Amino acid sequence: MEAMICALSIDQGIIHANTIENMIEDPIDNLNLAKKLIKNQEINRAVSASFGFGGHDSALVFERVNNE
Repeated sequence: MEAMICALSIDQGIIHANTIENMIEDPIDNLNLAKKLIKNQEINRAVSASFGFGGHDSALVFERVNNE
């Protein structure tokens, strides 16, 4: 599911909120959190990472392909 969301975000230019707005008050000043849905943003790359017990980890990197 997360990999599909990454690919669609690149295609549609949408960054989904990654926090619940009222629960986090930026504990680190220079941490850039998406507190609300951001549309019309150019996205060229996205990472989907999964972590499991016993070192079963994986990451997929998606990149925009220009058909020029």
